[in-house]
Amino acid sequence: MVERLKSTASLSAKCDSSAWEAVCPQTSSLNARKGLKGKLRGFAGGPEVQMVDRKHDTDPLRFEQRTPGYALVNFNAGYEWRRLRLEAGGSNLLNRRYYLPLGGVNFDDFRARGWMGQILPLTGPGRSFYLGMSVPF
Repeated sequence: MVERLKSTASLSAKCDSSAWEAVCPQTSSLNARKGLKGKLRGFAGGPEVQMVDRKHDTDPLRFEQRTPGYALVNFNAGYEWRRLRLEAGGSNLLNRRYYLPLGGVNFDDFRARGWMGQILPLTGPGRSFYLGMSVPF
């Protein structure tokens, strides 16, 4: 029934270096994505798992925080008809709480607690959905 079914994968690590710095102080954790994409007539889509390794190399002068690793489940689907493309999907479908390795710190939460306790890393977005339409011209 499915016209085409393929597995997708990517592996990356990102370096956010400024031009004046000789080293790269903010290197993200290892980031891997594994997905399954199917296509049938004008429909296409499939599930994806995104895995991010823990961050353990930090710079205290930049208030960098250690972050645990995490895995997210995402899904997307789309339909193409002539020049019209409709797309829908969801991210973090299991609504996991996770911390962004290069997200910085959650200073607002620290202030809301009366400047007390530990400064925590910024959390990633919870379960979210999107819907889009595009027409090239």
